[in-house]
Amino acid sequence: MSILSVEMIDVNKWYGDFHVLRDVNLRVARGEKLVICGASGSGKSTMIRCINRLEEHQKGQIIVDGTEPTNGLKKIHEIRRDVGMLFQRFNLFPHLTILENLTLAPIWVKRMHKKAAEEVAMHYLHRVKIPEQAGKISRPTLGWPAAACGDCPLAMHEPEDHAVR
Repeated sequence: MSILSVEMIDVNKWYGDFHVLRDVNLRVARGEKLVICGASGSGKSTMIRCINRLEEHQKGQIIVDGTEPTNGLKKIHEIRRDVGMLFQRFNLFPHLTILENLTLAPIWVKRMHKKAAEEVAMHYLHRVKIPEQAGKISRPTLGWPAAACGDCPLAMHEPEDHAVR
């Protein structure tokens, strides 16, 4: 049996009377890649937010790397530090440069040195062929360069074989 990265057991979530997640069961093995797709409003983002405890579920159990995120703030922070998520919008901070956006989480959450974070960020900007965008402010008017670097914050996160992306 493979080691589970994420397990959801009979998870339910309501917004008022709207039952958005109904008896969700999911088992994701360590290293397994998973894409969650479905119609608008079907609960995809809600499910991912519940896994990372950005939203609370009302019923059922969620276990991430053997830790149930409902067991205290310290455990929630441990999970958030190691679980990467990627949503439809890249949501860069508009007042920061693209490089600053990419290095923000590694510096503050992972305690990475600024120079090391910048080197990793530049690696990913080169990988998506936009290193010249690093010093630009990440306004939506930049168009595709800002969108192209939208996946870089997740890559910068470098989760250790976590499945939620």
